[in-house]
Amino acid sequence: CMRLPCDGEIDWRQDTMAIHRLVRALVRPFPGAVTHVGGERLLVWKAEPVQNGTKYAGRILGRVVAVSRKSGYVDVLTGDGTLRLLEVQRDGEQPCRPANVITSMRTTLGVRADDLLNRIAALEADVRRMHAVLRELGAAVPAGSERS
Repeated sequence: CMRLPCDGEIDWRQDTMAIHRLVRALVRPFPGAVTHVGGERLLVWKAEPVQNGTKYAGRILGRVVAVSRKSGYVDVLTGDGTLRLLEVQRDGEQPCRPANVITSMRTTLGVRADDLLNRIAALEADVRRMHAVLRELGAAVPAGSERS
């Protein structure tokens, strides 16, 4: 069966080795394993499991727990441990060290419901502003095209 782009999405609930295998399976020339940071797509090209890492209570999966500016890596919590990201790439940019993209340990990777809801609210506000401008210009705004 054919692979779809969503098949490369990293599920941070999975165990470290499963995510590591996914990253390794999707290296170039394949499309790369994908996660999201701040609503932006981020390809993960190289990663490795953190051996004997710190155990975290109250784990938030996908949470960044270490950022090494010197070495350039970023450690992320998985379902059972920690995965060290070594090379990532934003859409339209060159591959780089993860610490160049992810700078805060307050970051959580992956698609999160609150990110989506905030984006939807921002888009709805944009539509309302555009409709107000159209009305000012005397253009007809289709009925039912605005949410109350």
